[in-house]
Amino acid sequence: RFVFAEDGSSVLLFTRPRRFGKTLLMDMFADFFRLNYLNPSDTSFQEKIFNDMEITKDKAFVEKYMGQFPIISISLKEIKGISYEIAKWQLVTLVKELARTYSFLQKSEILTEDDKLDLKNLCSDAFLKEPINQNNLTSALSFLSSCLYKHFKKQVILLIDEYDVPLENIIAVPNFLPKHWFGDRYEPAKKIDQFKKYKAKPRIGIVSSLSHYNVDKIRVDQNGKAVKEEKQADGTIKWINQDKVECRF
Repeated sequence: RFVFAEDGSSVLLFTRPRRFGKTLLMDMFADFFRLNYLNPSDTSFQEKIFNDMEITKDKAFVEKYMGQFPIISISLKEIKGISYEIAKWQLVTLVKELARTYSFLQKSEILTEDDKLDLKNLCSDAFLKEPINQNNLTSALSFLSSCLYKHFKKQVILLIDEYDVPLENIIAVPNFLPKHWFGDRYEPAKKIDQFKKYKAKPRIGIVSSLSHYNVDKIRVDQNGKAVKEEKQADGTIKWINQDKVECRF
């Protein structure tokens, strides 16, 4: 209740060690807030699941929030290939399966034919794997959010679980990413800019255990690129980007 009704942040990051119930929390958020896409006024699912729970005693909150929002919920848990190419195909599969859950939007009387074509393309392995269509893959969440907002005229809630798994690979596997990808694909505060062209940005909840790596050894330079702490031969510590250029803070 505090997170969604009182905190006005557009992006919320939930960090706890493993086995603290982060995924369960995200699943609960999704079930509580998710709109019934086929019958938007129907909240019987939530009434059954959350019956007699403390949250239902707040009638004003329940009426305003329960079953009222389109939800996009994804987990990056399986995006852990040992190379960039493997991880990319895993991402393609994730985006394809996610897009197919919104296939009902193909019958929308509000979306344009171009919107419907782009949505259809997101459901295609062959389309997403073509390098020329890279932007469709990386902008999939903002595009799906846009379609849901246009169709339902309601703010979208985006939930991202295991956000740090791809980041772990970037850090742990040498030269994991092509140089043009380094750094800026995993910065939620920066990527939120993709949503600015829409009338209503989604509320974004991100879960990360932050237990895979030492976050004190990761920083972002003035250009928004990730840099890492490296110990030099003389024992000194420097912050180095992928171009092997020292960054000072």
